[in-house]
Amino acid sequence: MDIFDNTKPNIIMIADVAEPLFMQKSCGITRVASELRQAGYEVALLNHLHVFEYEELKYILSNLISDQTLFVGVSNFFYRDLSGEFNGKHGEVFWPLPKPGQMVPHGLKYNKDFKDHIKSLNPNCKLVIGGPIAGDGEYNREYDYVLQGYADCSSVNLANHLANGEPLKSSRRSIWGFTLIDDIRAEGFDITQSKTVVKDYDCVLPGETTTIEIARGCVFKCAFCSYPFNGKSKNDFIRREELIYQEMVDNYEKFGVTRYIFSDDTFNDSPEKAYMINRVSKRLPFDLEFWAYTRIDLLAKHIDTVEQLVEAGQRGMYFGIETWNKKSGEVIGKGLAKEKQIEALRYLKDRWGDQLMLHGNFIVGLPHETPESVQATADALCEPDFPLDSALFLNFTIENTQNFTFNSEIALNPEKFGYKIVQTSPITLEWENEHFTYQEAIDLTKKLNAQVVEKINRVNGLQSFYIANIGFDLDFSRNKQFSEFAWNSVWNQKQKRGTEYRNAVYNKFNINPFKRYVPEQPLAESWYGKQEYERAISPGMEIFGKK
Repeated sequence: MDIFDNTKPNIIMIADVAEPLFMQKSCGITRVASELRQAGYEVALLNHLHVFEYEELKYILSNLISDQTLFVGVSNFFYRDLSGEFNGKHGEVFWPLPKPGQMVPHGLKYNKDFKDHIKSLNPNCKLVIGGPIAGDGEYNREYDYVLQGYADCSSVNLANHLANGEPLKSSRRSIWGFTLIDDIRAEGFDITQSKTVVKDYDCVLPGETTTIEIARGCVFKCAFCSYPFNGKSKNDFIRREELIYQEMVDNYEKFGVTRYIFSDDTFNDSPEKAYMINRVSKRLPFDLEFWAYTRIDLLAKHIDTVEQLVEAGQRGMYFGIETWNKKSGEVIGKGLAKEKQIEALRYLKDRWGDQLMLHGNFIVGLPHETPESVQATADALCEPDFPLDSALFLNFTIENTQNFTFNSEIALNPEKFGYKIVQTSPITLEWENEHFTYQEAIDLTKKLNAQVVEKINRVNGLQSFYIANIGFDLDFSRNKQFSEFAWNSVWNQKQKRGTEYRNAVYNKFNINPFKRYVPEQPLAESWYGKQEYERAISPGMEIFGKK
């Protein structure tokens, strides 16, 4: 059994995908921990921060931090701001991002106290933040170091710097007091050879749905997309087949993991990857099931790869369709004709039925898109037997290039694409174009989602894999009607799973359990609040609790 030894040079990293119904682990800190562990450092990971009280987190850190702790790393991109003081414009339909610099999901107001607590335990311990919104801004002034971009190399370089004085690479002093390390693309790191090192004290619960990185980058370069490594050659940055196989076997033998979320920006960007994962699947001692971002035009072009993917275990396909306005599609890099997309979707649905969960995302406010054309898209989705199981409209957002590590073509040159910036915030920019104001896009997005939820929506593939993660079989939620699904069962199981994780942390790190200030009770009655219960799923919240 692995034991975390904080008498040796060590690092502690915290992260959360802070969702009221789900409990997914962050892939990023596992990836960084793997490189640090292979470099000889002890690393403790603390996920699911929202299932702990704030004082409880401090208590756990009091038992983990020692005089050998080099830094506490914060990965906050998938936080929600649980204080209720949401960052964006009221009513925006996208993941409610944390406030920049936020250290714990419980709220930005805890930053100073959190930092003071860490420094009281070890004055030399550094506070580090990384991730897509780890920028060079005043909001990060409480940190000692800010790591921009992929941290596979920079985290090890920083650990070596703190442990033995190794010179920092690609670093500079910010005017806000911290040191910025901007090795954005992890130069010199070979993703093809990367190994994932998981310890018993990472507290992987039995049968979790695990996020895995098969490859980095995307062969496309859509104008609205800010993901790194866009425009790569089709077979670049793909991990070795044998390493993927061994990682899946290890996860199965240690933790009973059989389901995966593939984090690749576009999983089916080459036929070779489809055939490779099929070979891996056939060798595994279990039936693999996975969800992935999938490009519909590539499925239409390489229809033979669909058989490979489904046979390998793909059960959820997430399509970023974005628009069926021909001119909009051509401008952003989504040029396949609507009719050909629907033909490919119908083939998938006719061939595999409910075995596959097909989800489409659409964006309101793209260049040349009009309110009438996006309304026509929603109307088409609501036609009887349309071959998507679920769909979601998102209002178009333009990231603030000052604070995002990676930036889209539109964000870098909004005027070129017809956008006028009317107001800025640390995360996103308020815009208007010839057809929409930002608020009009938000309002129409909410209206269209309500229409689609009422007519067609089922539990989407990603939700289904998240639900399976907390202790259900995939069939429990696969393609079930959204408005009739037993969400209360998910809610109750989430509470049990949260308790399991908390108990695992105390057990694996040999810590006496914390005496909670708030007694154990249904989460809807707890500090997390009834407000969270009521907006736990969006859109369609009004149907929550009918069963």
